[in-house]
Amino acid sequence: MKVIGHRGAAGLALEHTEASIAAARKAKVAAIELDVRLTKDKQLLVCHDEDLERVSGRNIRVRSRDLASLKRVKLLDGQRPLSLKDVLKLRKNTPLIIELKDAKSAKL
Repeated sequence: MKVIGHRGAAGLALEHTEASIAAARKAKVAAIELDVRLTKDKQLLVCHDEDLERVSGRNIRVRSRDLASLKRVKLLDGQRPLSLKDVLKLRKNTPLIIELKDAKSAKL
């Protein structure tokens, strides 16, 4: 059996954050599953929902903001949202399973 870290290690830290990715790596998961969404400037933000309300307490739609402004939002645990590029650096050698959340509506 292989253990996959869901949204990093969402049971150990706020999902899709640096702490969550680090916890998944520390737990030696076989892979880390992530969700990514397209920002206004067509960058990839690691986020499950269409907005950041559940993880930040603020109703900020991912598609309505550019990546730089989204990365300045403070999450409920004080961390900041991550881009896919950020996670690619943080994961080290841990494989990723990436779900494109709004792939049908994206026009790259």
